[in-house]
Amino acid sequence: MNLVCDLGTTNVRAAVAGSGNKIINEPCVIAFDSLRGAIIGVEAYRMIGRNPDAIEIVTPMEGGVVKHLESVVEIMKHCVKRLTRRGSFTRKFNLTLSIPSGLTQVEQKALKDAGRLAGARDVKLVNSTVAAAVAVGLPIESPIGCLVMNLGSGVTEAALLSMKGVVASHWVRTGGHAIDEAIVERLKKEYSFLLGLHSAEELKREVCNDRKSNEFEVRGRNLKTGLPDCLTVPRSVVDEQLSSYCDTIIELIGHTISACPPELVGDIIERGIALVGGGANISGLVSELSTRLEVPVMVPEDPETCVIRGLLQGQRSIQRNSVFDFSSIIPAAAAKEVGGGEK
Repeated sequence: MNLVCDLGTTNVRAAVAGSGNKIINEPCVIAFDSLRGAIIGVEAYRMIGRNPDAIEIVTPMEGGVVKHLESVVEIMKHCVKRLTRRGSFTRKFNLTLSIPSGLTQVEQKALKDAGRLAGARDVKLVNSTVAAAVAVGLPIESPIGCLVMNLGSGVTEAALLSMKGVVASHWVRTGGHAIDEAIVERLKKEYSFLLGLHSAEELKREVCNDRKSNEFEVRGRNLKTGLPDCLTVPRSVVDEQLSSYCDTIIELIGHTISACPPELVGDIIERGIALVGGGANISGLVSELSTRLEVPVMVPEDPETCVIRGLLQGQRSIQRNSVFDFSSIIPAAAAKEVGGGEK
């Protein structure tokens, strides 16, 4: 059995190659209850901010890195159980995991160790942007420059691909989740109002989907009185965070393009940039990037599942003995974390 998995900061997506391509998509959250044991996925996500001290809520991954090894192992086992017939989940399997470009050897080893502890006999790591490019159908095997932006919840990465190689790649350990956290901190600092992360995410979505309203009402706690309260939040609070995120994306693209040959830059101007990941669904982001970059920006259908679909497609190619194989992809010689030095 060949299991493919996109283990993110907010969501985990997994599938078994050759099984009808059923993809599970659940929150990457686990709750440890002394009475009920480990609770994973949607039910655990609903407990965040509502759990008593007896229940520990853990988000196993942060910025593409294992934060809590035991939780990562439990989530992988959960995915295997959901994707296999009852009673057969103990059977050994091969595991392919997607990762951002710049993980250190120690960070990669932690992921491989977690996979083996979950029951995998063999663990392979595949660059997330490469997998996404395969799903989108970009000609990464040709001598053509393809620029992919992976807008994840915990990682934002730009990668230039050409001739089965990662020509240049830059990334930061921040993403859509950081926008929610910034909104919470802004309201806490300027309005003395405490808003939960779930509510901040809902506010972000509401602002993105409603381009006409200038004010939005949220519910939380007034820090001056300590009592539940409602607050009218101006659009600018969210728009400023989204603009800052857009600045980050443009900075990453600039670093990546500056490290590639001029011939490939011409390809980017002509072919544009592909946005994948959950952040690609942010309303207004595509138009702002197109305007500021003056190049076409393309968002494929279901951008949040591009990585897992690319992993599945790669597995199908291996099974058919076709030309494409993830193992033939040449990694970037110097994948860099912006602000974090060379990896």
